Amino acid sequence: MILNTLRERAGYLLIGFIGLAIVGFLFSDAVSSGAPFWAEARNQVGKIGGEKISYEEFSTQVEQARQQMMASTGQSSVNPQITSYAVQQVWRTLLEKSIYSRELDALGIATGPEELALALTGDNPHPIARQAFANPQTGQYSSEMALDIYRNRAMMPLQQQQLLLDLEQRVRLANSVEKYIDLVSAGVYVTTLEMERIHEQNEKTATVSFVKLDYNSVADTAVSISGKDLENYYKENRYRYKQDQEQRSFDYVLFDVVPSAEDTASAQEEINRLAEQFRDTANDSLFYMSNSTSRAPLVYQKENELSPELAENLFNAEPGTVHGPYFENGAYKVAKLLDAATRPDSVRASHILLSAVTYPNPAERRQMADSLLQRVRSGQSSFGFLAGEISADSLSGAQGGDLGFFGPGNMPEFEKAAFEGKVGEIKIVETQFGTHLLQINQQRNASRAVKIAVIDKPLEPSQATTRAVYAQANAFAGSIGGDLPFEEAAQQAGLVTRVAENVGPIDFFVPGLAEPREVIRWAFDAKLGEVSPLFDLNERYIVARLTEIRPEGYAPLELVRTEVEQEVRRLKKAEVLSGRFREAAQGASNLDAVAQKLGDSTRTAQNVIFSNPMMSGAGYEPALVGAVFGSEAGKVGGPVTGMTGVFGYAVQQFTEPSPITDPEATRETMSEQFRQQYLSFLFEALQDKTKIIDNRANFY
Repeated sequence: MILNTLRERAGYLLIGFIGLAIVGFLFSDAVSSGAPFWAEARNQVGKIGGEKISYEEFSTQVEQARQQMMASTGQSSVNPQITSYAVQQVWRTLLEKSIYSRELDALGIATGPEELALALTGDNPHPIARQAFANPQTGQYSSEMALDIYRNRAMMPLQQQQLLLDLEQRVRLANSVEKYIDLVSAGVYVTTLEMERIHEQNEKTATVSFVKLDYNSVADTAVSISGKDLENYYKENRYRYKQDQEQRSFDYVLFDVVPSAEDTASAQEEINRLAEQFRDTANDSLFYMSNSTSRAPLVYQKENELSPELAENLFNAEPGTVHGPYFENGAYKVAKLLDAATRPDSVRASHILLSAVTYPNPAERRQMADSLLQRVRSGQSSFGFLAGEISADSLSGAQGGDLGFFGPGNMPEFEKAAFEGKVGEIKIVETQFGTHLLQINQQRNASRAVKIAVIDKPLEPSQATTRAVYAQANAFAGSIGGDLPFEEAAQQAGLVTRVAENVGPIDFFVPGLAEPREVIRWAFDAKLGEVSPLFDLNERYIVARLTEIRPEGYAPLELVRTEVEQEVRRLKKAEVLSGRFREAAQGASNLDAVAQKLGDSTRTAQNVIFSNPMMSGAGYEPALVGAVFGSEAGKVGGPVTGMTGVFGYAVQQFTEPSPITDPEATRETMSEQFRQQYLSFLFEALQDKTKIIDNRANFY
């Protein structure tokens, strides 16, 4: 928080939040294009409606999105999940921008200068601007602060001016798109009859008795399936097997590079040696910086900020106490308590900033700071007056330099002065932003804090171990071919064959693989049955074999035969079980009698509603729930072919919904739900009529 407050002028506010404009301005779900994934040009990520997207343009936006996500999640490094989300998010944003822009141009919809100004700096701004111009201390939007940023626009660095321009363009487009959506969705309306029907589907409940004949009660061998059966089912249900992009499947085996017993013994020997030296060293900080792998800043921490290991063994110890060696989070460690002190949890301070941009000479800034300090101490000027007149931080300057309360942050010099000084002190502090006069106003919740240095040595495989695993993996890769198929080679080597099914060209996830992009790219270049070269993926060697290619569009029957056969078998079993139910239902006066003939008993589900086809004891069974609400109370119904079995049922009672108390509010809520569904269909329709070439798989 303190970092945000101290940035040069208000311009820094944009750096933290402008990335929000990259986020899709209306929708967040990533939509993959159904176009071929191979490149039309080497440096072209894709084309949307004839508009080329260069790799430079796309990668810049992906990096911005990644940095924004890392900042919002507190992560310090990029992982495949962040990259995947950033790539999908930027692609979705470009789709929306290109597709909607053409619609806006065709209809002449735009956002004028005055309207844009209100959307950026008015009392009711666009949500993108509201977040971009939020006060870093309160999180609240301030039109005065937004106006102040624009007043100082000419004084900002060119990079920040460009960020402002980007923000304006995105707000203009988002505002225009909302007009377009309002226009095309104006016809979405819920009639009184629809409202009453939806209300009934959501509120009317049923208490149902049912009996279930499970598909597992019929052996697979008890039903016969012919090729004609499969063909007929496939023809009737071909739509189920349509896909928007090509997919591929492959088998693979893993060779994990893990530390050997010798590696563990060597690591233990090294940490024991370091522990002895750490106890006797004359310079703890230098020894720590020279020998620790992590080298985190040495800061004071409260007990709840320490790991359980350190809190238990060092928090109440005497300075100089050494704990360890011990093993934690994949590393051998030894820790030493360097110091203990009483420190506040938070500090309220004020500051006057002499900007390094305005005054680049440090000596000049220091001289000015000394002069200002003398004026305050002599009573010639108040601290608050000088902050308002001189401080480069105009936001806090308007409040007499007040920064409010803040906790420990990531500005070591500023934090050290604020937390280690005394209330009432004024100190001169140098940071990356310039020279500060820091006045400590209040300190809260003072308690014990400790400074601990932890020397860590991760337990990692040695080069000898890595070479041995590589040799094993390479030998396996070389053994495949000729008369030794992939499965047999894996079995002879004692390896488990894993399966990656229906992988898309831009997928970033494969079960069992943390960073599979290299393997996926190979799979989409390989021929059916081809075995991959040896992949080295972050201390794992992988050999794969391409097992299936599912082209874009309707998958042919031979590729989905297994799924089709499962469904046909389910329906064949349903025929057998339905016959059993009908036979038991003959002459039976109620459902209990039917269940008795079947050697079973009835079960009861309460509060069943049409809009949520879940039944206690039955699970997700939409066909059964639909049949229930199409029947009369007291009558035996069935058989119903369900997801997991065949059902017979009888409604004990229906509970009618209470009347709608506020028809207009209910109609408005339902209309908004319909509107959101319509918007989803609208964008899909616009996307379907746009020629899209997606080459992302070549680059990510």
